[in-house]
Amino acid sequence: MIAAQRRGKGLQLCRTETSGSRGISGKCCPVGVPQAFPGAEQLARGAVITPFGKERPRARLPWFWLHHPHNLPRVLGCLLLEPDTGTTTRSDEAADMSLTIPLPPRDTSPPSSEPQSPGSIIAPDSEASDGMQSCDTSTKSVNQSIFDYVRENGRTYHRYKPGSYPFPNDQPELDRMDVQYEIIKVLFKFRNYFAPLEDPRRILDIGTGTGKWAIEMGNEFPRAEITGTDLSPTQPEWVPNNVKFVIDDANEEDWMAYPMDYVHTRLLLGCFEDFREIIAKGFQSLRPGGWMESQEIMPTVYCDDGTMGPDFAFAEWTRTQDQAAMNVGKPMRIANKLKRWYEQAGFVDVHEEVFKLPINGWPKDPQFKMLGKFNEENYLEGVQAWSLQLFTRGLNWTKDEIEVYLVHVRKAISNRSVHGYHKIFVVWGRKPFEHEAGIPSPPADDHPSSSKSAA
Repeated sequence: MIAAQRRGKGLQLCRTETSGSRGISGKCCPVGVPQAFPGAEQLARGAVITPFGKERPRARLPWFWLHHPHNLPRVLGCLLLEPDTGTTTRSDEAADMSLTIPLPPRDTSPPSSEPQSPGSIIAPDSEASDGMQSCDTSTKSVNQSIFDYVRENGRTYHRYKPGSYPFPNDQPELDRMDVQYEIIKVLFKFRNYFAPLEDPRRILDIGTGTGKWAIEMGNEFPRAEITGTDLSPTQPEWVPNNVKFVIDDANEEDWMAYPMDYVHTRLLLGCFEDFREIIAKGFQSLRPGGWMESQEIMPTVYCDDGTMGPDFAFAEWTRTQDQAAMNVGKPMRIANKLKRWYEQAGFVDVHEEVFKLPINGWPKDPQFKMLGKFNEENYLEGVQAWSLQLFTRGLNWTKDEIEVYLVHVRKAISNRSVHGYHKIFVVWGRKPFEHEAGIPSPPADDHPSSSKSAA
């Protein structure tokens, strides 16, 4: 296991024997809850989300997003729009609010050296190490090859364990993932977790991505030690003192050397040959009474009112992607099986909650409409990333064939006459105490590579 720890201005890789070490001390900006903010009324009258576009790092985005990206969930939470008129024409007033200016780069700068007030500095909690193991690490110089990403079809992919994760890790994808994170947070009513956490001290985030979830959890639980693992070192350098990121493959056996209070996974479909193994490892890594939670999207496009025909191109794309994923041994349709797999692994108090996420702005409900508009751009930007490696390796398609195919898929995503949505399944369960532990149920005959897609 390789820990990516930032010290001073540099980045060093540490082989960690125990993981009680601290991450970095610095500034971070937690995402706020819905509330009024300057410009909200003006924004409600005409703001629109425009496509990310190909001319990175330039894109047409609303002024509030460019200058205050942390306000995105506030916008989604409190915007009130007029009922859907059935047209996708954008008003002149809305267009005036979109500026063509460079996107701000990710903030990787260290905290300012100028004097700061005590309240503006993130300092370590003196009690945060209570009950924690100390870390005895042997540090070596950073191996630059881990940043020498694999280039394929115009995108970049992780260098550590190449091919394990079939989706890009370049800047356009990181930007999209940040927006997707805020969309999901609003959909979840600004909750990062559903398990009944009280005072967790050790939290593990598998597949942490850009690290936003881990950072927010570090702010919410200052006495906890948050560890985020991923195959790519794409997380911010300056994070709360109780958060650290580890370059690691969850398929390996050497998970954390100490029991965790909470294990979290989100949107890991298509990442593992058998997600039941991840659930089993999570169960083993928890202390008795600890919780594990998984939040996954079901690729199936659902429609309740008959507006989606059998030849809807976006739904057909999800089936094609599913076939490609099965061909490379990384099944996508795991969300609706999670509850059963948790119970089979031995978890008790297993709960499931299902959320509906519209594919575009077709709903009349104001908040779901804006949520759908953001999600439409999320899908339009992400569909190439979700296709390239899977389709070239799993279906032997060429990049040109994929791009031609995606033209019709993108048109379908933006078709508001089709009232489609995805389901996001949230499942959480508790590891029983010794006096209540039973024998886990034997695995059912439902290997995740099965092509069956239940509702």
